[in-house]
Amino acid sequence: MGVVTERGAIAIGASHLSLKQLDSKLLTEGLQVISCDYYRSKLAQKKRICSIRVSPVCASNTVTYPNSCVYCFANIALNHTLKVQYHGICQKPIS
Repeated sequence: MGVVTERGAIAIGASHLSLKQLDSKLLTEGLQVISCDYYRSKLAQKKRICSIRVSPVCASNTVTYPNSCVYCFANIALNHTLKVQYHGICQKPIS
């Protein structure tokens, strides 16, 4: 897909995208994928620190995670059983 540059941007072909731009590109192309590769690293597992940035993710367990970092740590804890339903707050089913 691309290569992460030293400034934290993603190089795709000749263009460089910031992580925010990449998130936007994935959403506009209808892709509901969050890569949790970074969060599997020993350093990330040891620190378990997420930003306070709010960008809600609705997962297959109908839980809204405040951002992709929190989603990834939950997904790792649940043995990678979660899938992203959509980006946004989960809607409660009408009963």
